[in-house]
Amino acid sequence: MDIRTILVLQGAKGTPQELSPLVTAAEAIGGRLKILQVGEMPRVPAYAIEGYSMPMVWEESNKEKSDQLRKQEAATAAYLALECVQAETGVIYDSTYDLGHRIVPHTFLADLAVITNDLRQSEEAFDNLSYSVIFESPIPLILNPTENALSPKRVLIAWNDSLPAARAVHAALPMLKAAQEVTLAVIDPVKDHDDASISIAAWLSHHGCKVNVEQIPSAGRPIVDVLLRCAREDGDDLIVLGAYGHTRMRQRLFGGTTRSIIEQTTQAVFLAH
Repeated sequence: MDIRTILVLQGAKGTPQELSPLVTAAEAIGGRLKILQVGEMPRVPAYAIEGYSMPMVWEESNKEKSDQLRKQEAATAAYLALECVQAETGVIYDSTYDLGHRIVPHTFLADLAVITNDLRQSEEAFDNLSYSVIFESPIPLILNPTENALSPKRVLIAWNDSLPAARAVHAALPMLKAAQEVTLAVIDPVKDHDDASISIAAWLSHHGCKVNVEQIPSAGRPIVDVLLRCAREDGDDLIVLGAYGHTRMRQRLFGGTTRSIIEQTTQAVFLAH
């Protein structure tokens, strides 16, 4: 399936100009943008939950944040009109916990989701949005978006013979077919598992991808560090990764490659589960 509709989630501190790489990328692939301005409601005081009325300061803060998002949406719509790009805009304003659930229905009508980095200012909101796209939606997610991330020339696939990795490769296939070079990176290859990576590389070649397989020892370094170093040295525009080979709870408690790749902000990554 070609990528035609790109769902973009931008926070209250974002600007229309920061959308420029995505506008350029959408125009390059003949796609359209759906941009949602996402904002968190102020936390409800505990005593208000027990039935007491909201304090005036909360009401004022709530209205100020809501109004700011509406103004931001208007500014974004005006910018997109000037750029003559196919797009629509909207606002998602809710409690931190419910933000992720609110964006899921929008993913049903898109081919790819992008979360802009200004949303990282609230770690909890960013996590909820990221996990909702990865686990509760039918589409992949791109983080740290750049102009080349949506139409990459060089792509690094983090391959490990897992179902999430296979799903990520399938989801990224339109990008892989258009790329000039695709590297299937196998970190610390397991003996007798070579055939799987070679078979995947052959399958990609049948689709017209220009692919090569690299077996890379980690030498005891974290996998994410190895991937980022390889991407940096090879000039890769995008890393494709199968998200959460372990359970989400385990990675939240103890860390892991997916969590580390989500937290880094230097390299564009494509995630699917």
